[in-house]
Amino acid sequence: HIARSSEPQRFVLLSEEGLGGGNRRIVGLTGERAAAANATSAELMARIDKAGSLEGKAIEPETAEIARLLETAVVPAADRKAMTASIGALKKRAIEAGKGNLKAAAEAAKAEAVRLAEAAQGARYLALLLETEADAKVVEAAATAAGAALVGVPLLVLGAGKTACALATAPDGSPVDAKEWVNAALGACGGKGGGKPNRAQGAARDPTNVAQALEAAKAFAEAKLG
Repeated sequence: HIARSSEPQRFVLLSEEGLGGGNRRIVGLTGERAAAANATSAELMARIDKAGSLEGKAIEPETAEIARLLETAVVPAADRKAMTASIGALKKRAIEAGKGNLKAAAEAAKAEAVRLAEAAQGARYLALLLETEADAKVVEAAATAAGAALVGVPLLVLGAGKTACALATAPDGSPVDAKEWVNAALGACGGKGGGKPNRAQGAARDPTNVAQALEAAKAFAEAKLG
């Protein structure tokens, strides 16, 4: 309660809700706490505006961090609503950027895989690690492209991004079992796979040892092919 309207100096509305029976609860701040809420809001809005100028992969982590900060921030209700909408728009941009990045990565990985497959003509098998950052979809695209360029031999493609991914194929009757091959490779990363003798795939959460996974894949194929 206040004696006169000048006492609060500042006021910000934090929330308003119905309590039933025609009653409503209004939660707000006055004085220095209201000023602090406005300052926090201004800082977050400035960060959102700056995030709007980001491109590509940089959008997603910054948007996620702003959303995390807003969850616990004490800010005016109207500002929260506006910032939530802005964050939603940034998330949509991040999704679109991710789609564009994925398409570009897939094309680069396919070109890389075809080049290596063509250079391996006459080889008994091909195990390769993509230089392009790759997830499971990119690895699959690369394996398909490499398989079309190098027909009839066991093929294993490894890729690393947030995780390590592997996909292997083997022709019918090959001594190389694709499922065993994937597991032998990903074991170096603490991962595993599944599938059938002629096609299998898998992943490992930690891509740190993906180079060792490639060496393990080569050793496995050499041992099977004699």
